[in-house]
Amino acid sequence: MMKYLTVLLVGMLPWFAGAALAQTYESEQQGDLTLQYTTPGSGGLVEAVVNDTKRQSIAHFSGDCGADAKVMLVIMDPGAVQTHYASGDPADLQADAVLQALGGVLERSCPQVQTLSVYLTHLPTQTPAVTLSRGSNWGMGQGVVAEVPRPQIRLSQLSNAIMLPEGIACNDPAEIIMDGTQPGRNAARYQVYRTAAKDGAFLHESLCPGTQELRFYPIDHPAGLVCAASDGACYLKATWNPDVARVVKPRPSSQAELVAQLPEMMSQLGESLTQWVVEPVGYAEDPALSAPTIRTAEEMIEVILSQDFTLIREQYSNYFRVFHNQFLFSYSERCSAQVEDPVVFNVTPMEETVFGDGSSTGPRQIGDTYQLTLDRKFEGPYIRYETANKAWLTSQVFTETVDLRASRGGGAGVTRVVGRVLSDKDDIDQFINQGCTAPDVQTVYQSLARIL
Repeated sequence: MMKYLTVLLVGMLPWFAGAALAQTYESEQQGDLTLQYTTPGSGGLVEAVVNDTKRQSIAHFSGDCGADAKVMLVIMDPGAVQTHYASGDPADLQADAVLQALGGVLERSCPQVQTLSVYLTHLPTQTPAVTLSRGSNWGMGQGVVAEVPRPQIRLSQLSNAIMLPEGIACNDPAEIIMDGTQPGRNAARYQVYRTAAKDGAFLHESLCPGTQELRFYPIDHPAGLVCAASDGACYLKATWNPDVARVVKPRPSSQAELVAQLPEMMSQLGESLTQWVVEPVGYAEDPALSAPTIRTAEEMIEVILSQDFTLIREQYSNYFRVFHNQFLFSYSERCSAQVEDPVVFNVTPMEETVFGDGSSTGPRQIGDTYQLTLDRKFEGPYIRYETANKAWLTSQVFTETVDLRASRGGGAGVTRVVGRVLSDKDDIDQFINQGCTAPDVQTVYQSLARIL
């Protein structure tokens, strides 16, 4: 019997939206919510995805059935995200409906589930933002607000500046505590701390004009750096750029004068990028940077050929699921005659455009239906992975966009993610082009079923 899949191309990404006739997977619509989940008798990994098409939020769980389910929550509404940054209250994410629905479908696939530990993709933390309980019908009102990083720079020396600027001692060098960074997956990168220090130096100049050196002490050290100073005093040193002319203005003499200057100060904040030079003091490169990574299809192929799958299983399982389906897709295009136990799908290409702010258009058909041939042993994982891949890649689009904004790079995260996916497809195509029966091609192909 012919089976059917729908290919959802998000800005040209080959994501498969569902399989209506697959025995192990079900899909339903509840108002603005799209629910996709494994049936109780399917066995293997439990998969559950709920997409709130109105608010553009996605709640996703993939894993073994247990009492606690670790759920990833992707919030696409910039207003809700900013409100949550300020309050720390998960209720401000307006994700009650999508999380309650996810809890409901998980009960069907995993009868023993009792709690949902919800992790937010827009916060760089390993702590759940909220834990929901089955006894409370997965309601947000029973959640416990966790301590999570806040996207702010607290300049301790300036904490009372607006109220009493004349009471601030203008020390030189000035020592300033840096608490928290801009949000995003790569928030802990040194470049984000450096930008924050430049902004802090610019604002400090308005209170203490002419300061020669500022020392910013991060509470959490930037990723990629470790504190190697014997006294543990590692900091970012900010000094004036000698290539930029410096006009030292008089210090504000009153709160009213400072407040009057604020609009002009904020409009000139971007100048801090060229006015100040920031360098790390006491830091050394983190040895973990030399650890192996898997960032591209070429690197994934190299690791698979080594037949040591530990790194993939422990750190790159999400990316492997994307690679798994991309490889099988390309293999079907070139080597369908080599498939030993074929299952043939009719595939309908659909397109959905995702914009930089997370909003999107509705899906629309963009091509003729064609056939995809898989070995039967890959059928179940392929279908499960497609839904997981859509949620994970969507979260990558969002976090890339946030990172670009945090570093003032501009642009849309979807462009970066699409570029990586298309580059991976080219690498996979070239690898398979050496021949369907080539030893390396067959090693990777046969290994796909044994990795996860």
